[in-house]
Amino acid sequence: MSSMEGVLQALAIILVLIAALLRVLSYYLKDKQGQLLYFPEMPSDARHVVPTPAEYGLMYEDLEIVVSDGVRVKAYFIFDAQSTSSQVTLIHFHGNAGNIGHRMPLARLLMQGLRCNVVLAEYRGYGLSETPPFISEEGLLLDASAVLDYVRGMPRVNPDGIVVHGTSLGGAVGIRLAQRCPHKMTALVVENTFTSISEMADELLSTMLAHQPISPWRKSALLGLFSAIKPLVLMIHWRSIDVIDKLQLPVLFISGTEDEIVPKEHMSRLFRACRATAKKLAIVEGGTHNATFMQDIVLEELNAFIQEHVVPSVVASAASSEADNVFRDAGKERLLTGSHSNLTDASIHSRQRMFSPDGGAL
Repeated sequence: MSSMEGVLQALAIILVLIAALLRVLSYYLKDKQGQLLYFPEMPSDARHVVPTPAEYGLMYEDLEIVVSDGVRVKAYFIFDAQSTSSQVTLIHFHGNAGNIGHRMPLARLLMQGLRCNVVLAEYRGYGLSETPPFISEEGLLLDASAVLDYVRGMPRVNPDGIVVHGTSLGGAVGIRLAQRCPHKMTALVVENTFTSISEMADELLSTMLAHQPISPWRKSALLGLFSAIKPLVLMIHWRSIDVIDKLQLPVLFISGTEDEIVPKEHMSRLFRACRATAKKLAIVEGGTHNATFMQDIVLEELNAFIQEHVVPSVVASAASSEADNVFRDAGKERLLTGSHSNLTDASIHSRQRMFSPDGGAL
């Protein structure tokens, strides 16, 4: 073996050892990585001060849902007091900071504008939900799945009229939920969400370096080094761009042109990668990351989307249910023997309380 071959072999061994060390280190620091993405304590009182729908004059049920791994998460089920049921139920998954109470202006807008049920779903470690050892991608997906299953079984909900709605991080949650449970929802709406955490990390580093007084070649070198190390150390992924092409249900993409956190190109790429036959990209002029929903066009787009892609499913299921009732009533007189099935309900694993706008329990 030549001296050069020996040097190259030694260098290869060193690089492998460094890569292994980085991978092991990243595993033990995954909780620290989570602290760079998940901000349940922003603002500082967000873990114990959670505004309620009653404070906004809305009827609601306070839900506590047990997830498959035993963690308890909270949710608000907001409904129209004048109706025993609604055609459509919208389940909202929020961004990476705050709690469900901070999304009350959005919930009120949706209730008043769409006349649908609204569910504000909380994540583990956020608001009044139970705190796990650490917040993870898989944990949040378990939470989302549990909320979806629970809501589908509620008396006021038509399971054929469920729309999952996610903003920012909640959009990534919604996309993954739609991939895992495509037959448990009718449509998906995502707003100002990202393609992946990896690409968001690239964006953040580029922005940081752009404001540093270093030469262009050094910036390129740093970006190249970051790209090489990133796959070894990054433990949080949320790679929506890798699964969006698997979705077949109707998808509405809402993108604010003035989003100061997630570049609008992320939404455009997700839209182009999506292969659903019914999809639309709604560009909202002047929409910022957290306030795009306040633009009038958003409610118009949501209403049109729901009327076209959700309401027909509800009407069809209602017609089918009515036909079943007719056959069942006609067969009662001829029924000689029968059995009763024991229906289970997610409520046996959960606690829920109903409140009126004045805060009193119903």
